[in-house]
Amino acid sequence: MNKRRSLAPAVLILVLLTCCTAMSVRAAVTLRFSPDHLDLPIGGGGSLSVILDDALDVRTIEVWAEYSPAVIASMDGVPGQLFAGSGCPLFPDFVDTVPGQWYGGVVALGATCYVTGPGELYRWDFEGTAAGNCLVLATQVKLYDPLAHLIADVTLTPATVVVGDLSSVSPDRQDASGLYLQPNPFNPRTQLSFYSSLNGYAELSVFDLAGRLLERIWSGQLVRGAIAVSWEGRDALGRSLPSGTYVFRLRGPGENVAVAKGILLK
Repeated sequence: MNKRRSLAPAVLILVLLTCCTAMSVRAAVTLRFSPDHLDLPIGGGGSLSVILDDALDVRTIEVWAEYSPAVIASMDGVPGQLFAGSGCPLFPDFVDTVPGQWYGGVVALGATCYVTGPGELYRWDFEGTAAGNCLVLATQVKLYDPLAHLIADVTLTPATVVVGDLSSVSPDRQDASGLYLQPNPFNPRTQLSFYSSLNGYAELSVFDLAGRLLERIWSGQLVRGAIAVSWEGRDALGRSLPSGTYVFRLRGPGENVAVAKGILLK
């Protein structure tokens, strides 16, 4: 009897710990742009929606994104259908004063106001202005739950917008806007080259398709002219990365941004 009584508290503690741990763990949330690939004529209008595929309660979304201003022009950002159809008072926000970057957000106002996925959280509208291949990359995304707590581990996969006929575009512009990989696909080494018309500090980074920073490949002072940097297919800890598609971002002086995709094949 004593033995049974002594085991019972231990079993109860184990059950409570297991339950509490299970309740505290939330799976990672991956948002996506829809469509993930869009073809536009020069002068044509298009839009990308930020889609939540999970049954998740959301009060607020914030997105910071980058694109090629040489290929498309930002027009507007508006709450998605989940927010627009919620019946809640909304506080929408959209800022695109820096070429190549935009910020969009929306908050459902009121103690009991929030939306539940799946569905569209936000929409960005734009126009194709010149022939080229534009990668739209979310550099940061935040979701908040109905109690205004930040939801951890949220990512937003990128999208590609192709404007016009790429056969008429010179090879050095068939990337995201001036950032060129050779070879591409590669294994495991590639050379990234770009042309700088400005002087100032810049940095070149590589991300996975979930938008996670893997390594800052290069940083330093730009001078006018061509620059080439090699990448060995490794992350910041020196670990060899698996086969897949990776996103490269060059952030230059004056917040100028160029992005491109590369494929590592092993």
